Amino acid sequence: MKESTKLFVSFLIAIATIGLIVLCFYYPIILDIIGITMAVLLAILLATVVVYLVLFGGHL
Repeated sequence: MKESTKLFVSFLIAIATIGLIVLCFYYPIILDIIGITMAVLLAILLATVVVYLVLFGGHL
């Protein structure tokens, strides 16, 4: 994977995370309904990305 691609993916993840936080901030009911599920999924996703980067050095 090229550096630019890695940077782009990281950027997308950051944008998605910020977007989710903003949504939950403006619409707390979203947090009540899907907050726990999304938090778990996000944690799994981030853990997977971190493990992938550590084990494979970000190369496909």
